[in-house]
Amino acid sequence: VQQFRLFRHKKQYLIWDTGRAQWIRLAGVERGATCAQLHALAARPPCSERRLRILNIYGLNEIKVPVQTIMTLILLEVFNPFYMFQVFTIAVWIAERYYYYCIAIVLMSTFGVATSVIQTKKNQESLRATVEAYATVELWGGRRVDSRALCPGDVLVLPPHGCTMLCDAALLTGSAIVNESMLTGESVPVTKTALQRIDKEFNLKEHSSSVLFCGTKVIQTRYYSNEPVK
Repeated sequence: VQQFRLFRHKKQYLIWDTGRAQWIRLAGVERGATCAQLHALAARPPCSERRLRILNIYGLNEIKVPVQTIMTLILLEVFNPFYMFQVFTIAVWIAERYYYYCIAIVLMSTFGVATSVIQTKKNQESLRATVEAYATVELWGGRRVDSRALCPGDVLVLPPHGCTMLCDAALLTGSAIVNESMLTGESVPVTKTALQRIDKEFNLKEHSSSVLFCGTKVIQTRYYSNEPVK
C-alpha cells in the first residue's frame, strides 16, 4: 500500500517528496506538465481506488464558509473600541447623575449593535449560499458523481446546453461559450477553445483561453467529430 506524509500549515498542504527528500507544496496535476501530457493524462482517468486515494490527499472539492453565531457576533461588536468608549462615557454620566444621557447612549448603542450584527449575519449567510454550490456531474465513461467528490485528473463531460463550472478545468476537446462576468465583470461572453496537443509546458495565464474557471457559466458547448466536449 502506497503511503504519503503530509501536513497542513496556514491553510496550505505540504507533502513529502521522497525523490528530493524535502517538503513541497501540494499542487494540481498541471504543475510542470505539458499540454500534450495533460491530453495523455485525460486518456487514462483515475480508477475508483486511485480516486479515493487522491481525495484523501486533496480533500473534497468544496469551499467552506464559516457562519458565526449571533452571540459571537455580539461579543465581537461589543468589544469594538467605539463601544468600549461608550461604556466609559456611560460610567461618567452615571457618576454625574445625568441619567437621561445614559439612557440615550444605551438605546443608540443597542440599536447600533443590533443593526450591525443582523447585517453581518445576513452577509455571511449570503456568501455561504453563493459559494457553497454543488451538483451531480458526469465523468467521461458515463459515471456520475457529486461535484464535491471531484478530484484532480477527473475528465468531465460538459452538456450541450451548458452548466455552471464547479471547478477549474482545461478544455481538451470541442469549444464552449462562457459567461465570466462573475470573475471579470465583463458582460460579453467569451469563447473557449480546446487546449492544443503540443509539447509545451502548460501555463494558466498563457492558456487561459482553454481554461474553464470555477463559478463561471457555460452557456453553450460545441463538439467536433461526434466527440463529447470535455
